[in-house]
Amino acid sequence: MNCPFCPHDGSRMEIHAHLADKHPERVILGHHDGPNDPYFEIGCPWCEQQAVQSVNPGGRDPAFLQEFQREVRLVAFDLLLYHLQAEHPEHIGLAPSTAPEEGGGEADRT
Repeated sequence: MNCPFCPHDGSRMEIHAHLADKHPERVILGHHDGPNDPYFEIGCPWCEQQAVQSVNPGGRDPAFLQEFQREVRLVAFDLLLYHLQAEHPEHIGLAPSTAPEEGGGEADRT
């Protein structure tokens, strides 16, 4: 697997850690309506897909985002890697047949 932002390559686990260590600026951390409403945002480098997700949903600790920023970034990069594997495997050095389905591979129950 290749890093989506630089020439680095490795296993998925290695790329996941590499993204958090070398490309933390790709995850936007912020607060919607004050310190008790933190969120992260990450975008796909190849399409318009954006993930915006609240963190610390209980909102009890205003310092949560500062204290756990690396962990929050790891969650964001995990979402990005799942998206890239499913939608853009060729851009990260994977064959389309190796891409898992988005949604964790669970059967669609409609």
